[in-house]
Amino acid sequence: MRYLLIILCACTISFTSCKVYKFHGEGHVAPQDPHVELKTGQVIQGEKVERVTGFHKDRIVIDSQYFKSKDVAYYSNGYQNYANVGGKDFAMQIAGGNINVYRLDMEISYNDKFNNSTKSGTAFYYYIQQDGKKEVQTLSFRHITPMIPDNTSSFEYLKHLTRNRNIAKTSLYGGMGLFVLGAIASTIQLRGSNANAFNVGELCMGLGLGFTITGRVGKRKNYSNLLKVIEMRNNNE
Repeated sequence: MRYLLIILCACTISFTSCKVYKFHGEGHVAPQDPHVELKTGQVIQGEKVERVTGFHKDRIVIDSQYFKSKDVAYYSNGYQNYANVGGKDFAMQIAGGNINVYRLDMEISYNDKFNNSTKSGTAFYYYIQQDGKKEVQTLSFRHITPMIPDNTSSFEYLKHLTRNRNIAKTSLYGGMGLFVLGAIASTIQLRGSNANAFNVGELCMGLGLGFTITGRVGKRKNYSNLLKVIEMRNNNE
């Protein structure tokens, strides 16, 4: 009964979670002539650009010239534009406008404990770049806020997301604290003379677990909704 109470409270609260936002603003990427831009600022124009990997080598090749990937800031093959976002990782530009968006697709594998098997999938990491500037930054509240002008619909929506993020953080950390206090209270009661009475500690554990799950999902949802802010900004909203 006690564990049912914990699970019931957790599921009841976390049921309020919403789906993660899916980015619909892809497009408006201006194709560039094949070129390589080094981190030193030097730009090399050419006819053909490709990335070559394997045998512990990772290079960007433009015509007959080779450059180590870690030394390249940007490159374009004439069809897609790429930005260096982590030493040797290159994210492809998927949207252009007031805020350029780059996405890094990474194959991941994880253990499925229920089926005792290993599964694979794709993780998406987003990066942003203010139009007219070179620096590419990870998508985050801190990085996107200076890119959104005041008195716009996108700015108001960003403020809304910021408030929700603060609520989610409070739910997450408050839930963790409530769970710990509940566990302590439950242990004390079970060792005392009222072991068979209604266990308030277990109730607190259930509520704490529910708030923790809700806060965690809420933080993830608010992060994904930053993509909607970008859509609105690129539509001049």
